[in-house]
Amino acid sequence: MAQLGSALDASPSPDIEPDPNFWFDDRSVVLVAQRTAYRVHRSLLARASPVFHDLFTIAHPDTHAFPSGQPVVHVSGSAHDVKGFLHTLYDWRKDLSALASHPAWLADGHPNVPFPVLSALMRLGHKYQIPDMVDDAVRYLEAYLTTDFRTWMTAVHVLSDCMVVDIFETVNLARLTRKPAILPLALYLCCLRPIDAISNGIKRQNGEVVRLSAEHTLRCLRARESLMLEWCQLPSTLRRTQCASQCANKELCAPSLEVLFRCAVHTLAQTARPTVFLNRLQLGRLLRHPALLSLCSLCKQSLFDMIEEQQGKTWERLLEILGLSTTDLDIKWTGYTPL
Repeated sequence: MAQLGSALDASPSPDIEPDPNFWFDDRSVVLVAQRTAYRVHRSLLARASPVFHDLFTIAHPDTHAFPSGQPVVHVSGSAHDVKGFLHTLYDWRKDLSALASHPAWLADGHPNVPFPVLSALMRLGHKYQIPDMVDDAVRYLEAYLTTDFRTWMTAVHVLSDCMVVDIFETVNLARLTRKPAILPLALYLCCLRPIDAISNGIKRQNGEVVRLSAEHTLRCLRARESLMLEWCQLPSTLRRTQCASQCANKELCAPSLEVLFRCAVHTLAQTARPTVFLNRLQLGRLLRHPALLSLCSLCKQSLFDMIEEQQGKTWERLLEILGLSTTDLDIKWTGYTPL
């Protein structure tokens, strides 16, 4: 990376704060986003983005704000996003392209490229006409927001509060960038949020509110009722589960299955919205119940097989529930097949 200006020698006016991580000493061009300035390399940005190339042709020095006389370009968008965009251009572009071919998700469900970075890359890559950047980010997201049932079932799905905001934004970006494969599960995860969040949006830490479009808001609100009915299938699925034929301890396993059924009924009675039913790792209280530990391995597997079969049926209906179709999205939706 080029050398940074050691003393921010062309310090901008008091209204604007230079970013020390992107204030280089070769005095090429200054970008200003909100109240943050970045002195970066004109040739790098112009080569990467035709939008920046055109902006630079009309950029003029602002000797009042920047006495050193570099051309100044004011860009829309948050300073946080612009910094992430520059970080990618300077440091991550090559690495992200390589990682996107083999996405890795940590045990807690987070990508090793943070969700906020991926959503920012999609948005800014689209805005500044850098399709490779959008494609790399989408390939990462497709490893999580998959169209394959088995891939989804073997992953861990934990959404932190900051990731929920980015899921909302991902729904909007899927249409904006014409990347429909990530839309169904992004919408599904939005459906699991409270009605107020779906209707009014979710606030970021910086105060910005991310909202779904009117179309997607209505789609999610309509889908919640059907998803709740799918979630209601859990108790009946447990009721149908019998001890495995080769179970050697039916005196213990049969009562444990009954306890788990009652637990599911109790959980359902306390549930105000659909939960993450489409993954057995997220069945919450049921999987933490001591009765599950009392089951022999055969009965436990039989229970999981029954639950997975029901989840597979939900998966196969999910596009219809969301008001989508493979024809409209031009995607392949891979359904449930028993192992």
